[in-house]
Amino acid sequence: MANGELKAVQRRPANRTRGEWLLDAIAFASMFASVVGLMSATYVMSVHTAYTFLGDPAARERFSSMYQSFLPALAAYMGIAVILAVVLWITMLLDCARAISLGKGRRYVIWMVILVLLHVSAAWLYYLIERRPRRLARADFAS
Repeated sequence: MANGELKAVQRRPANRTRGEWLLDAIAFASMFASVVGLMSATYVMSVHTAYTFLGDPAARERFSSMYQSFLPALAAYMGIAVILAVVLWITMLLDCARAISLGKGRRYVIWMVILVLLHVSAAWLYYLIERRPRRLARADFAS
C-alpha cells in the first residue's frame, strides 16, 4: 500500500453447484411461503370471527362469498408451501445423517433428534445455523 492508499478487498463469489443454488431457493421459498400462507390464513380466520360475532346476516353472506373464492387459492398456495417445506426437511435430515456417518461429533446427533421432533421449523434452523455457514466456509476454503 503505497502513499497511504487503502487497497480494496474484493471478495470472489462463492463457487456454488447447481444443487446448492436449488437448496437455497427451496429453503428461502419455503420460509417465505409459510409466513405468507400463515398470514393469509390468520386474516381469513379473523374476518370470519369478526363477522360471526357481529351477527349480521349480510356480513356473513359477504364473508361466505369471499371465503369461497379465496379458499382454493389459499389451499393451492399452502400445498406448495408444504411440499417445499417437506423437501427442505428431508434434505436437512439427509445432510445431518451424512455428517453423523462421517463422525463429525455429537452435535449432529442432537440436531438429528431436534429435526425429528420439530420437523420443518428445525429444518430452517439447521439450514441457517449449520448447513449454510458450513457450505460458505467450504467455498471460501476452495477459493
